[in-house]
Amino acid sequence: MPDHLIAALRDFRGKVAHGHYEPKDDPESESFARSIFAVEALCLLLTCFDMPMTKDGLDRIKHNPLVEHYRLFSLN
Repeated sequence: MPDHLIAALRDFRGKVAHGHYEPKDDPESESFARSIFAVEALCLLLTCFDMPMTKDGLDRIKHNPLVEHYRLFSLN
């Protein structure tokens, strides 16, 4: 995840934040998607960090679509 978060900041934030973004090729598009999924998953996990958590709650977070999308998309 750290690599994808770094790419979100280094490679995409300036290009995307203030305009329309068109990836130049498939690898850049995939890198962008991985970065977005990483940021979304991190935001969810940070939101849950300070919450009281049962084992069932932890299992639900692990299977939350935002976390699963990041994990599945990052397997390649």
